[in-house]
Amino acid sequence: MSLEQGTYFHAYTFGNDHGQRLVVDDQGNATLSTYTCEDGAPTLVKEHLGVIKGNQLVFEAPGGKEVGRG
Repeated sequence: MSLEQGTYFHAYTFGNDHGQRLVVDDQGNATLSTYTCEDGAPTLVKEHLGVIKGNQLVFEAPGGKEVGRG
């Protein structure tokens, strides 16, 4: 499925910025994941609120809030 312009989403980032993936479930919830290169395991989980603008995912509050550690 494709996300519409202006769509708000909750996204979660994991670990360090060594690679990213966006997963959208069948309810339209988007998850943006970043992983470390070493073992691919999540090390820090943060929640973000963002919006779709152009072809980018724009975080409303850069940095997000920590919601857990893996």
